[in-house]
Amino acid sequence: MKKISIGLMVLLLCGCQSASVNELQESVCTMNAGGAAVTTIFEHDDNYVKTQKNVNVVQLDISAVSADELTATAEVAAAIYRTVKGIEYSYEIDDQFFIETLYIDFTAASIEELSAIGIVRNADETTTQIGIKETLAMNREMGLECTENE
Repeated sequence: MKKISIGLMVLLLCGCQSASVNELQESVCTMNAGGAAVTTIFEHDDNYVKTQKNVNVVQLDISAVSADELTATAEVAAAIYRTVKGIEYSYEIDDQFFIETLYIDFTAASIEELSAIGIVRNADETTTQIGIKETLAMNREMGLECTENE
């Protein structure tokens, strides 16, 4: 479950190179499994992801991971994320739920830094933006249900 929690925050696929000026749209991907509910909201210009917000909610009484393990994992994530421009990370825990939120502003964050910490995958030295179509396809391959262009 620890790997699922961190892994589900890392849902991006690959980057692209050119810019676009379309109005921002929203696509949402969700999954519920093993006491964890994942919601990822992508704001994009129909070509490239501009922001991403992940909210992961773990129901503690049916989770295979303890509250202490989730908290320890969240502390490690927080230490990594606080060093990267364009990322906001928080978590809260009570006796029923562990809730973590990750917000990434791709217009402020460095693709190189995001790649280095594992958030962006399949990027190379020419990658400057994250493609929404590729990102949604990868999320679907991972079992998430995605709605596009809301």
